[in-house]
Amino acid sequence: MNVFSEYWLDFLIVFALFAKSLWFFYYFSLYAFEGHKSRKYEAKTTLIIPVFNEHEDKLKETILSIKKAKGVDEIIFVNDGSDNNTLHILNQNNHDDYKIIDIKQNGGKRNAHYEGIKASDKDTEIFVFIDSDTVLLEDSILNLKKYMYDNEVGGVTGCVLVKNRTNFLSKCLSAMFWTGSKITKQATSNLGFVQVSTGALSSYRAYYLRKIMPYYVKQSFLGVNCTLSDDRYLTHYIQTVYKKKIVYADDAIAYTYVPETFKAAYKMFLRWKRGALREAILSLQKFKEHPLLVFDIWANQIITFMRFIVKFAFIGTLVINPLYFFYYLLMIAIISTFFAIDMLFKNPKEIIYRIAYSFLDDFIFSWTYIHAWLTIREQGKWITR
Repeated sequence: MNVFSEYWLDFLIVFALFAKSLWFFYYFSLYAFEGHKSRKYEAKTTLIIPVFNEHEDKLKETILSIKKAKGVDEIIFVNDGSDNNTLHILNQNNHDDYKIIDIKQNGGKRNAHYEGIKASDKDTEIFVFIDSDTVLLEDSILNLKKYMYDNEVGGVTGCVLVKNRTNFLSKCLSAMFWTGSKITKQATSNLGFVQVSTGALSSYRAYYLRKIMPYYVKQSFLGVNCTLSDDRYLTHYIQTVYKKKIVYADDAIAYTYVPETFKAAYKMFLRWKRGALREAILSLQKFKEHPLLVFDIWANQIITFMRFIVKFAFIGTLVINPLYFFYYLLMIAIISTFFAIDMLFKNPKEIIYRIAYSFLDDFIFSWTYIHAWLTIREQGKWITR
């Protein structure tokens, strides 16, 4: 064995141990600590839904689900400069059920949130944000609010699952959403933090949100106004600046639509990665305020970086021995199965798609990490519409 082989073997061991230690950290947190307590909590709640060129059928489905939802005192749709028939649909389905704010020029999701908050009742105590393709259950918001009886909780993120399991890709993404909520978010929430509140269903205390809004709409990075990862920005801000918990509510369930083509899915992941990298860099300034959050953010970033070293090395070794490709596939399958082992007991029908997603991620979607670094200044482009 030459010197290179020895160093390469050492690196693989370090990578495997580091990746498995993070896996152990999540599963230990998942089962060693209890989830946050909840109880019935009455507080005036305003639901805000930004809309920009949403598909007609999806928007109608969202409106219908909102009308059936309990625990909402005020509903505000913000039409953010749509140039299709969005405004017509909103008006057509409104029977004094909700307010409509019509912004003539598209200003982005953050600006839409701000306009909604400014138009809300002044005595609102909780704001709930959802997307224009979110499908609520009757008790989604009631269950979201239950966790906010504790004044130390500044926000709650729900369990968002996939509505359109229509093809192989969407089924793989569905499995990824399941583990993202029920393993990753639940595990860190048990410790009193989450990396990101999902934009499809999250609630925040109105007191903090009103104070954040002027900074929220004006955030810039590398000289560019930011529109991406609004949810991640709010999550970090509330946990680091105000030192309030963001918790995950597994019983606050809602559904969303995921891309059904690889091109659209790639754009989605690229948008997520750009925002995640930006907030990861900015989080280093907040290490003293919330060291566990920042550690979790950067442990994931370091593992992602190490994955690419492994990936490039395996590509190089294929020239020497093509059989290494099968070892690489086996490694992906084993790591994926370990991470998704909870699915074997709670959602066995989707575990095959979770493993399949890991292969799609490794060969296709993981490259958005490199793409995001190379285009990190593009923080103002909404590339999924």
